[in-house]
Amino acid sequence: MAFHTDSPGWQIDGFLSPNQKFWGRSMEIIVAGDYSISFPNTQDTFTIRKPSSFVRNLVAGTKYLEVVGELLVANERTGEHSIVHFKEGSSWGGASTRNKVEGKVMDPKGTVKAELVGRWDEAIDRKEGKDSFKRLWTISEFPPRKPTALALAC
Repeated sequence: MAFHTDSPGWQIDGFLSPNQKFWGRSMEIIVAGDYSISFPNTQDTFTIRKPSSFVRNLVAGTKYLEVVGELLVANERTGEHSIVHFKEGSSWGGASTRNKVEGKVMDPKGTVKAELVGRWDEAIDRKEGKDSFKRLWTISEFPPRKPTALALAC
């Protein structure tokens, strides 16, 4: 699948080739291919490669989605790049070990400029030094569900 979209402040191009593997109790969704986001005002283009996703407990138990592998982001103009590792949860550790991420932001020479830690389903922090953290984002609460006209008609 190839795609392109334009906006006054950005442009997205890419190609993705999804594939899946069935592993008995889970299914892996592999998305081969890259996409890029360009910002004409700054001349920056960021290339992104996504990790795999798994749908777990297909046969029994509570089904859940788990992202596992590396997310690669590179600024093509400057050479700065980031590698974010989505950690696989432990079968024995339960939900507490799921969705953890660790990443590094590097300059063109590969020197680590910042570290990223957290959970993609809760919050991500930038680690600056040994004990200094800055919150980059926190997941928001779901908005309250409002009845739709269709639901009211039923």
